This record gives sequence, structure tokens and C-alpha cells, in this order.
Amino acid sequence: LEKERKSFKEHIEKLMNKIKYCKEQGINIPLYIDCEYDGENYWLLEELAPGQELAYLVDNDDITKIFGNIPYEHIKKYIQDVYLLGINGIGIDAMRRNIFYDTNEGFTTIDVSLAKESKKEDSLYNVSEFFKIFSNVFLVPFSKDEYGQEVKEKTILNVIKAFESGHPFFEKYKRW
Repeated sequence: LEKERKSFKEHIEKLMNKIKYCKEQGINIPLYIDCEYDGENYWLLEELAPGQELAYLVDNDDITKIFGNIPYEHIKKYIQDVYLLGINGIGIDAMRRNIFYDTNEGFTTIDVSLAKESKKEDSLYNVSEFFKIFSNVFLVPFSKDEYGQEVKEKTILNVIKAFESGHPFFEKYKRW
């Protein structure tokens, strides 16, 4: 158990250092503060992310109104942040429960892990997988009325526009 605990601590320390580096680069990500491992389970304590969990907002608020007011800059920064996390060896689980949104700070990703530094790969597969992540996050159940459809269209266009400037290989493969 002690050997496993030491290995876990080394793994988490490496992750904590990568997170700290990314945060220093301006990426919206909370620092990991502490961790514990008992041989079966582990716990990580991280800073609180600003805002509210995106899953909660989708389930409990007027998500059409919220997305209608999200500035393009927040979407662009989030796409850039996730790309930069990837090239720095930090993996995300792009589920709405792991993404927080704050009207001032924008999007923040929580519950990250170490990953291969593969997101800098120039390939159609890489770009399509990256785009799929954001389709799952940003294609929320917009209202069916005219306003909802306008917000949906605006959101889709903003995501595509943000990809054009936030992912270095998107332009090359976007027609596919």
C-alpha cells in the first residue's frame, strides 16, 4: 500500500505542477490543493471554480437566455484553454458537470488528469474529436421558439468562429 501511495503522490504532484503552469499562463483552471489515497479510493481537493456547474445551469435555468448572453470571447477562450491544456499534458472529461460558467470569468474546467500531449497533432481525426467535445458541451436544449433558434444559430456560429482562431489545425480540416 505504501508503494501505491507513493506512486499516486508522484503522479498527483506531476499533475499539480502542470496545472500550476497552465494557470500561470492564464488558463481558467483551479489549482489542486491536496490529495489522499487509501489503496482503493483517492480524493483530490481543488480550488473552487467560479460560477456554476454547466450541467446545473442546463437542468435548472433558462439555458437559452444564458447562452444568448455568453460573449464570443468566453467561448473562444474556453476552446483555446482546452487546446492548451491538451498540449501541456492535461486531459479533460468534457462533461457539463466538469465545466463551470461565470459571467465574468467565462468557462473553467475542473477534475482534470494527466494525459498524453497529443492534442497538438495535425490530423483530421484530432480536429474532429476536439470539435466533438465542444458539440457535446455547447449544443444544449435551446427553447423551440424563434429566440431559442436564434441563440442556437448564434452559438453554433460562435463555436465555429472560435475554433478557427482557437485551434491551429481547424481551418485546414473544417470542410470535412
